[in-house]
Amino acid sequence: MTSLTGLDALASVGGNINILYNYALTSLSGFGAFTSVGGGIGIYNNSVLTNLGLENLTSIGGSFVIGDSGYGGNPSLTSLSGLDNLTFIGGDLEIYDNDALISLSGFGPEISIGGSLIITNNNNLTTLNGLNMKISIGECFLINRNSSLTSLTGFGGDISVGGGLYIYDNQILASLTGLEAITSIGGSVEIHYNNALTSLSGFGTVIPIGEDLSIYNNDALESLSGMENVTAIGGGININHNSSLRNMSGLENVMFINGDIHVESNLILTSLSGFDNISAGSIINLSILNNPSLSLCNIQSICEFLLSPNGVIDIHDNWAECYDRAAVEESCEDFSIEEQFSEDYLSIFPNPAKHEICVSTEDGRAVDEVNIYSHTGQHILHNRPLHSTIDISGLQPGMYIVEITVESNRIRHKLMVKR
Repeated sequence: MTSLTGLDALASVGGNINILYNYALTSLSGFGAFTSVGGGIGIYNNSVLTNLGLENLTSIGGSFVIGDSGYGGNPSLTSLSGLDNLTFIGGDLEIYDNDALISLSGFGPEISIGGSLIITNNNNLTTLNGLNMKISIGECFLINRNSSLTSLTGFGGDISVGGGLYIYDNQILASLTGLEAITSIGGSVEIHYNNALTSLSGFGTVIPIGEDLSIYNNDALESLSGMENVTAIGGGININHNSSLRNMSGLENVMFINGDIHVESNLILTSLSGFDNISAGSIINLSILNNPSLSLCNIQSICEFLLSPNGVIDIHDNWAECYDRAAVEESCEDFSIEEQFSEDYLSIFPNPAKHEICVSTEDGRAVDEVNIYSHTGQHILHNRPLHSTIDISGLQPGMYIVEITVESNRIRHKLMVKR
């Protein structure tokens, strides 16, 4: 059987469709009249299939799986042409183990995926060309084990990810350029085992990250530059086993997290500079372990956390002034918290507040600038108060971070707005 001609009269199917182990099937043309499938579609191990031919298909109630780890892929499939009208997938879209696939072209201008988008083990795929559309992903976005993938270029429209973004084990991926299209990530970001990746440039406009940020085992990664638009992380930060990483530059705009900081076994890491602006009160536990070149730890966030820790501290086997907890605390004595100021230096009254607040400093110095951020890091309000009184009547009830600037120094304080 070389085609499915004869199924043209069927307009919809209530359950699942599985097409597998057809060794002469070259095209799915014959499904021409299909517009919807109530269940899922699985296309597995069709050794000479080159053409999908599903031009009239608009919706799939379950998952759409093109190749599979168990059943196998479609080794002759070179493109996804024929999916122009598909706008809805209720489950996952999985593109797996299609060794001849060189492009993801074939989709229309917009698609909603209720589950995850998984692009895995397509060994001739060099870019993500073809995904130049608006994509809504309900769960995770996974890009892994594509051995020829050098670039993530190919996105066009906005991409929202309800779950996590996972990029790992793409051995010659040199850049994250292309991820500028992602506008939101509800879950974690994990970037690991991408051994040609030298920076995170291209990460783009993602503000904030919903859960953890984990970057580990990227052997060529020299810099975290590219993360400058991230202002808040809903979980912790894990930076581990990146043998070429020198500092944390790129994370300067992260103001608060909601979890642990864990930095371990980064062989030539010399400084934690880049963590400077994280609110110490948002750090739960702190681990700095086995970084043999790390000698600069006395940055504001770390020193303030050590003065008033929220959880467990584990610091050992680093270098010089970072060697262990005692060494870091001693070096923090040389780093003047008083010069940098602290939360106690700032007074906000009333707090909680309804309509306006008065901001003042302990020694009466003038407040130069006030910025207010939501608990997710979104910049809400900017003010240069003449009399230290600020109108907050436009803010919705909830928790905010107030950041004031006094003589080029920044101090942060929590503010509760109620109605």
